[in-house]
Amino acid sequence: MYLRHLEYLRSIIEHGSFARAALACGVSQPAISQGMKSLQAHFAAPLLVRQGRRYLPTDLARAVSAEAASVGERIDALPRLGTGAAERHQLRVGLTSSAAMVCGPVLYRGWCVPQGRRSLAMATADEGSLLAGLLQGRFDAVIAPRPRKFDHPDVSARRLYDLQPLVYARRRHPLAQARSLAQLQGAAWACVGPSVSGPVDVLTEAHRVRRMPAP
Repeated sequence: MYLRHLEYLRSIIEHGSFARAALACGVSQPAISQGMKSLQAHFAAPLLVRQGRRYLPTDLARAVSAEAASVGERIDALPRLGTGAAERHQLRVGLTSSAAMVCGPVLYRGWCVPQGRRSLAMATADEGSLLAGLLQGRFDAVIAPRPRKFDHPDVSARRLYDLQPLVYARRRHPLAQARSLAQLQGAAWACVGPSVSGPVDVLTEAHRVRRMPAP
């Protein structure tokens, strides 16, 4: 039995679906499905029951998830045994790649410069993995876009800035005058720049929110 599969179960219970659990965990939906199949093999009674298009957790699933959370917290606490005062001067921040470029220097100036004993540890990943790390205690804070439907009682969020993606085209290109996502649907393909990192790019997400097929 893998702790990661138990984390998948907890995420399904928290978010209500395999798709949203996959987004929160930073993995694909097939990975969630395979993990649940492996986990179910350890139990005679079902962990999830199907109701329409949804899978609802059973009392057994909730009990297993609660116990797994306790185990996970104890495992995460092991590296902190014997932590000295010097290590409490370190700030651990998880960021997406684009956020690191903007916020990294600001964090350094605000945290390290005033007191020379302080250190800053930054790690980059997609927003799903970062938020999972925050819940597991691997980060003190995370700077990342908020995945759709992400809501956890132990996480508070503050908006830093809004992204305003622009559409670029050659001046005489047929789509140069496009002003809406609907006008982009006729395009054979579209390119999202490298500054956007994560399991879902901003263009695909924008179309998905509006229930429109992306280019």
